[in-house]
Amino acid sequence: LALDAPAGLALVCRLYVGTASAQLQHTFDGTGPCVAPRIAVLRDHFNQEGALRVGVEILEASRELTCASPVPSPSAELLEYHEDEGEGTIAVSRYLNHRVLELVQGQVDVMQSRMVRRIEWRLEGAASLRRAFSEGECLCSTPFEAAGMQGLQLVFYPSGYAGAREGFCSYFLFCPGASALRCWLTIGKQRREARVAFERSGFYGRTNF
Repeated sequence: LALDAPAGLALVCRLYVGTASAQLQHTFDGTGPCVAPRIAVLRDHFNQEGALRVGVEILEASRELTCASPVPSPSAELLEYHEDEGEGTIAVSRYLNHRVLELVQGQVDVMQSRMVRRIEWRLEGAASLRRAFSEGECLCSTPFEAAGMQGLQLVFYPSGYAGAREGFCSYFLFCPGASALRCWLTIGKQRREARVAFERSGFYGRTNF
């Protein structure tokens, strides 16, 4: 899918094919259209009537226009002062932003996540998990945000991680890199303190919980 526009237009947009989309940022120079990378497999996005929806959503747009400025005929008294001046030009810049709400909402979400201190993950049928999951097999929570950190995830091994002692489970927290964290990991009435400071993302917790 490609999009063409007048030269000088700087554009941030989303191109849609069915329900799939790709975000692009491009400044048009008049040499050709902006071509999106592969967005979707067409056969997956035809509706029941065999139609395909293709579209574009403008997020940001800016363009500078330069045009000649008409100079009025000077009076006889001023002619001698302007005889060497040619026509002037006017540069007009136009800017449009349709994602202010999206950007503001993103900042609000970050502020709200900073106020989240406690995350609870409810596991149904917990009594049968050890029979259903052998050693080294885990359950993972959905990624979440807390304390201003994104991409956190809980990882639970009902029968323990490889090397865990008999009868113990293993419990970890996946954290992004370049972070420092102090928290409590809790399973039922059991809780363990975890203090970690790490440069790279990884799993941190207890093999024998």
